[in-house]
Amino acid sequence: MRQAIIEKVTATIDCNCDFADLAARTEGFSGSDIRMMMKEAVISALMGDRRRLDPVDIEQGLFRVEERNVIRGTGY
Repeated sequence: MRQAIIEKVTATIDCNCDFADLAARTEGFSGSDIRMMMKEAVISALMGDRRRLDPVDIEQGLFRVEERNVIRGTGY
C-alpha cells in the first residue's frame, strides 16, 4: 500500500528512487507522512538547484518526517 502511495505522489515528479525499498523504509508512516516526506524531498532538490529528486533528497525528506514524528511523540 505504501508503495502505491509513493508512486502516486511521485507520478508528476522526476524521481530517481527505488519505490519498493522506500516503501519498506517507511513502515509505520501514514499517507500524510509519505506526502510530507516527498514535499521535503522536493524542497531539498530545489534548494540544490535540481529538478530531479536524487536519493540524497529522499533521505532528507525521510529524515525530516522522522524528526517531526519524534518531536510530536514528546508532547511539544
